[in-house]
Parts: sequence; C-alpha cells; structure tokens
Amino acid sequence: MELFFLKQLFFVIIVCLSFCGLVLTYALNKERTYSNLFGFSLLLPLLLSGSALLTDEQDIREWVFRYLDIIYVLLTLLLTLLWSKLKYSGSLVLLFSYTLLSFVLGLKLKDFSWPSWLVSPYLFGVVILVFTLVINYLHIKLNLKKDLNLIWGLALLGFMQFLPSEKWLLITVCGRSVAYYLLFVYVFKNSARLCLARLKRANAKLTELNKNIDSEVKKRIIELERHNERLLRMVKQDPLVDAYNKKEIYNLLEEMIAEPYTEPFSVILFDLDNFKIVNDTKGHIEGDRILKKVAMIARESIRGFDVLGRFGGDEFIIILRGARVSDAVFIAERFRRRVKEKSEVTVSIGVAGYPEDGKTVKEILEVADAGLYQAKRLGKNAVFYNTLQ
Repeated sequence: MELFFLKQLFFVIIVCLSFCGLVLTYALNKERTYSNLFGFSLLLPLLLSGSALLTDEQDIREWVFRYLDIIYVLLTLLLTLLWSKLKYSGSLVLLFSYTLLSFVLGLKLKDFSWPSWLVSPYLFGVVILVFTLVINYLHIKLNLKKDLNLIWGLALLGFMQFLPSEKWLLITVCGRSVAYYLLFVYVFKNSARLCLARLKRANAKLTELNKNIDSEVKKRIIELERHNERLLRMVKQDPLVDAYNKKEIYNLLEEMIAEPYTEPFSVILFDLDNFKIVNDTKGHIEGDRILKKVAMIARESIRGFDVLGRFGGDEFIIILRGARVSDAVFIAERFRRRVKEKSEVTVSIGVAGYPEDGKTVKEILEVADAGLYQAKRLGKNAVFYNTLQ
C-alpha cells in the first residue's frame, strides 16, 4: 500500500509540474526558441503520468514509472540533436509525433517481454547520463543558452536509476521529483526571462511613445496658447494700427479709476485733420497707411507703459500713467509737431487730467473731447486744454 501511494504521489507531482510548465510556456514564451520547444516537451510526462494516475491497471503504472525517464531524456536528446536541422516547426512536429508514438506504443508494449539486461535500471542510468553529456555538448556547439537547471535535472534522472526502486523508493521518488522540478525551473526561468525582455521592450516603446505624446501635447498647448493670445489681441486691440480698441480703453480707464490709491493720469484725445479728404482723394489703402504711420509716431512719442488706443475712424486716445496735465500738454505738443514733420497730415488734440477734470471716465473724456473740438475751431493742427484758454 505504501509503494502504491508513493508511486501515485510521484505521478501527481509530475502531472502538476508538467502542466504548470506547459501553461507557462504557452502563456509567457511566445518566441520560437529552444526553451519554448523544451517547455512543450513536458506534454510527454504529462500524458504518460496522467494516464498512469487515472488507470486502474497496475501494468500501465509500473511501465510508466520504469520507462518515463529514459523516454523523456531520449526526446530531449532528439530535439537538441535535430534543432539546427529542423528548426522550430520541424522540431515541434517531431515532439508531438514522438509523444503520441510513446503514448500508443507504451500501452501496446507494456506486456512485451524484453531481455533483462536491456531493461536494467543501471543501463538506463548510464544511457541517461551519456545523453545528458551529449545534450550539454550540443548546447555549447549550437550556442544555446546554458542553464544548469536543465543539465542537473537530466543528470539527476540518470543517478536515480542506480538506486533499487523498491528498497529506496522514497529517495527515488524524491530525487526524480526534484529532477523534474529543476526541468520546470528551466522552463519557468526562460519563459519569464523572455516575457520580461518583451515587457522591457514594450516599456521602452511606451516611454518613447509617452515622450512623443508629451512633446506633441506641449506643442499643441503652445499653439493653443498662441492662438488664444491672438484671439485676446483681436478682442482687445485694433488690428489695423496695433492699438487698444475703444471697449478695452474704457475698461482700462474704469479699472484705473476704481483702484483704491489711483495715481493721477492724463489723456490725450486726437484725430487727423481733413482725413476724409485724404480717403476720398487718395483711397482707403493710402488712408490706412497714414493711420498706421500716425499711430507709430504716437507710440514713439510716449513711454513704454503708456497706452495707445483707437476710438474708431481717425480718432485716437493716449493714456499717460502718472502724468499731470501740464506734462500731458507738453507731450501732446511734441507729438503734434512730429506728425506734421513726418507725415502728410496734421492732428488736432484735446487734453484732460484725472482727478482735476473729472472723477469718472465719462467726465474725463468729455473734457478731452471738448478740447479736441476747440482745437478744430482754432484752425486745426493745435493742442487745447480748457484751463489754458
């Protein structure tokens, strides 16, 4: 009863290890390599041990227990020997053909009477050890990845043949189980290694892809920010003369007045004299050119933090931050002279200051507009401020 239990335990261990090795090979090792082929060779011990485990016939169990190792090591030798000739596909055909043949013939020949010397476990041990040496030599010659788990596993199967199976059955079962475990470890290590290599390549590709995506996203963000800036400029600025539009000027003036500690500032309101005649006689293209030129002269006449805006048509406004009215009048007069010298037109200018001319945007602009109207009445090409009358 104890012998039966130990042999059944051996078959259970071989079935579990072979099944796990096959699953790992199928799931992890997708490469057409020798280690992949060896993983599929575990189908042979799985079928033979499984049939011995499930059958009620004592003869089949004894046959599998006695001949499993030599049959499997012979398969390993054939696969290694013919690997360089048959490559992967041919070797796979050989593997399945040999496995099927061993399974069928094992059932047919279990009762066949062989000479005692031919089925001697000592002979099997010598043969397995010789096969192991040949397999090791072929691995070196074929530049296959050398792994001691495979060599020691096969060698251990040979050494276990020299122990009397009945007397040393427990040690034999343990030793052979360890041998098949080493073969399983060989399959596991190579499957995991190839899987990790694929994972490493995939991670490298993913990293590169993420870099490309990050670069593309940053590029798109920059483009979007530039587009938003252009849209913002379009909302705030007059595109013809590159100056703030009327709405933005109103908003800016209201913000400046609403600040708790607003510093004094002045505004210069001007328009081009007889500009309608220029448009009618020289055309709108020439008129636009003159508007751009006057706007450029205006920007050159003020400081970098002052503001230039276009109210519409040929009417412009300048906001002089922190400037008193007297300073604004001086700047306006200098600007008027420069326009007369550098362009084909002249300008009429009205000036107003905060807070002396008003506490609201409307009041300040009304004073500046009244000054502009008076400059026109004086004959144009003039600067006017109501307190300077």
